[in-house]
Amino acid sequence: MSNPTTAGALSELHSAGFPAPVAMRGHDPMCMGCGPANANLNVDYRAPAFLGRELDFTAWCERIDGRKLHFHGEARQGDSLVAEARALFIHIDLSHWESSGEPLPDGWKTLGDKSR
Repeated sequence: MSNPTTAGALSELHSAGFPAPVAMRGHDPMCMGCGPANANLNVDYRAPAFLGRELDFTAWCERIDGRKLHFHGEARQGDSLVAEARALFIHIDLSHWESSGEPLPDGWKTLGDKSR
């Protein structure tokens, strides 16, 4: 039987897009001058999250190895670590996306423009 104070909290956390903002918050790979592809995403749920309580998300780029962008993020509820995410993005040059013949999303063509 599920606990009504936590029932659905982790599934809400995940379906609300937890991995993407945690993996990228403050260090969006799109702002690093590339059109990245997500190669790997792992989420480890560490503790129950209570419904109706605020979650704090933080993330950072741990390192860049050539074309590989390694990210780590956390979700906390108060002092409790609720979930951790690790993501690996691969830098893909914009010319690859342009070769599809499809229009690029707004803003992609200015990604490499460091003057903005």
